[in-house]
Amino acid sequence: MISKTFFSKRISFIQMLFFCVFWCLITYFSFTLYFENQITLDATSVETSNEKVNMLRDEKGYKYTKPLFSVDIINESPNLNPIKEQLTKLINEKCKAGNLVNASIFIKNMNTGEWATINKNTEYQLGSLPKVPVLIYYLKESQRNPTILEKKLELKEKLADVPVEDSPINSIQENKSYTIRQLLKYMVSYSDKNATALLMQYADSNGVKKVFTDLGLKEPSFRESYMSTAKNYSLFMRILYSATYLTPENSDFALSLLSESSFNQGLSKALPTDLPIAHKFGKSKHGNEIEMHESGIIYCGKNPYIITVMTNGNNESNQVTTISQVSDMLYHFFCS
Repeated sequence: MISKTFFSKRISFIQMLFFCVFWCLITYFSFTLYFENQITLDATSVETSNEKVNMLRDEKGYKYTKPLFSVDIINESPNLNPIKEQLTKLINEKCKAGNLVNASIFIKNMNTGEWATINKNTEYQLGSLPKVPVLIYYLKESQRNPTILEKKLELKEKLADVPVEDSPINSIQENKSYTIRQLLKYMVSYSDKNATALLMQYADSNGVKKVFTDLGLKEPSFRESYMSTAKNYSLFMRILYSATYLTPENSDFALSLLSESSFNQGLSKALPTDLPIAHKFGKSKHGNEIEMHESGIIYCGKNPYIITVMTNGNNESNQVTTISQVSDMLYHFFCS
C-alpha cells in the first residue's frame, strides 16, 4: 500500500514535470517566432524608410568611411501645407501689388525633418550670402591646421573693386593687422566686404569651391555672381546646425558669429528680442532690379526651424518688409 501510494505520487510528479517542459518549449518557440517576425517587420520598415529619404555623403573624402552631411525626406510634408498656402498667398498678393517681382521660400523643421518650399526652381544672385561658405572653408581648414585662425593679415588699402557696404557698423581699417578669427567676425557679423576680400585673397580658391561641391552644389567661378535656389542655399545652415561638416565646436562658433549679425530689419524684426537666431542677409543690385535675401535658424524651443527667403523686386524696403512678414507668420506657426 505504501509502495503503491509512493508509485502513484511519483507518476504524478513525472507527468507534471513533462507537462511543464512541454509548455515551456511551446512558449519558447512561440516567443522566438514572434520576435523573429517583429525583427523582419522592423527591417522592412527601415528599408521602406530609407527609400523615402535622400542621404548626402562624402563620397571621396576618405577610403573607408563616408561621412553623412545631410538627410532629406524626399517629399514635402503635408503637415506644412497650411503655412505654405498662407505664404504663397502673401507672395502672390505682394507680386500683384507690385511690391515684388518674385520670391522663393524654403522652410525646414530641424527636429522632424519636415520641409516645404515655394517657387523651388527659381534661382537668385546671392549677394553676400556666400560669406557663409567662406566661413565654413576657414573653419574646415582650422581642423587640419589649428593655428590658421590666429594668423594675421593686413589690409594695405581698401580694395577699389569691392562695393562699399551700406553703412556697415564696423569695418576693418587700412594698414592694420587682424587675425583670421577677427576677420571672420567682421565678414559674418558685420558683413564687411573688405574683410571678405582680404580673406578671399588668402584662401585656397579650390578649397572654397570644395565646400560647395561637397554638398552637391555647383562649383562657383568667382568671376560672376553665384546663382542658387532657396533650398540649395539652406544646406549651409543645415550642416552648421547638425555639425555634420565641421566639428561641433567649429559649427557652434560659426553659428555664434551668425547670431551676432548686425542686420535686424528682416527675419529678426518680427521675432521676440530674446529669441536666438543665427542668420545672414544678402543683397545685390543690377540696374533697377534688387535681390534681397535672408537665411537663418530660428531656435524656437522644441521646434527649431530653418527659413530662407529670397526676393526679387525694385524696392528694397518692400522686400525687407516681406521677409519680416514671412518670419512673423512662421514664428506663429512653429512657436505658438
